[in-house]
Amino acid sequence: MRENNGGRSRRRFRHDHESARVSIPSQPCGICEQPIVEMASAIGYGPAQAPAHFDCVLTELTKQQQLEGGEKVAYLGSGTFGVIIEKEGTRFEIHRKIPVEDPNNPPAWRKELRNLYKK
Repeated sequence: MRENNGGRSRRRFRHDHESARVSIPSQPCGICEQPIVEMASAIGYGPAQAPAHFDCVLTELTKQQQLEGGEKVAYLGSGTFGVIIEKEGTRFEIHRKIPVEDPNNPPAWRKELRNLYKK
């Protein structure tokens, strides 16, 4: 189907099928014990690598670290947090890294999530 747009034409596509939705069962947070609604954003935390809310992990790590002037805890990616200090603009300096989840050995619940998304 085409539509006239002032001399330019654009195609409009019809989608007769619904996109598949993945149903992920909620699990309790290993820190606050409240349900985790967005399991895809959960972080494996602690010795058991139990799923935890991202914000709960950030709060726990901030309590555990001895932060000095200007330092704060931030997510660095791939299951790693760090103590950083912000510099000019969007730059920052990493003072120390805090590995929380091993990207090479994800917890069992994360492997299950990956398998659900692959289907």
